[in-house]
Order: sequence, then structure tokens, then C-alpha cells
Amino acid sequence: MTLSSVLAELSLRAPRDDAIAAMVRNTDDIWHANLRRLVESGKEQGCLAADLNAEAVSASIVAAVKGISLPTMAALHAARVDQVFGELQQILGL
Repeated sequence: MTLSSVLAELSLRAPRDDAIAAMVRNTDDIWHANLRRLVESGKEQGCLAADLNAEAVSASIVAAVKGISLPTMAALHAARVDQVFGELQQILGL
């Protein structure tokens, strides 16, 4: 069993198990906060656009990565995955 399959299983089970839901939510909050700090740092250093909404961008990155990590049909379409991350690159100006 791979890490991604374990994480996918936890995400699918979280709505039915309060303890797992709390663990997933805590992990997501930490991940989101770290990304937000990275985006803010990039803005301060001039690497990212100054008007970038760090909160929204961080939430979008977490949602995109989690979305393609789940065992869904959309995650099986490489072109859609490329489209999502291409859009994030454009938003970030990369």
C-alpha cells in the first residue's frame, strides 16, 4: 500500500469517523498555513505578484493536490491534471 492510497482512504473515511476527520483537518490546516507563509514570503521577496491572495492561493493548491490524490475518474485524466496545475502556475506567475 502506498502513501497516496493511505491518504486517499483516510480522506474517504473522514466523513464517517470524527477522529479521522479531526486528524485530516489538522493536517490540512498545517499544510495550508505553511503554503500561505511560502506565498507571503514569495510576495515579500518579489518572486510572486504583490496583489496575490495568499489565503486563496494556498487553499487552491491544497484542494488541487488533494483532488488529484483521490481515486476519482477526474484524477485519471492526465490532461485535466496538467490543466489544473497549468492554471495554478499562471495564477502564481511562474
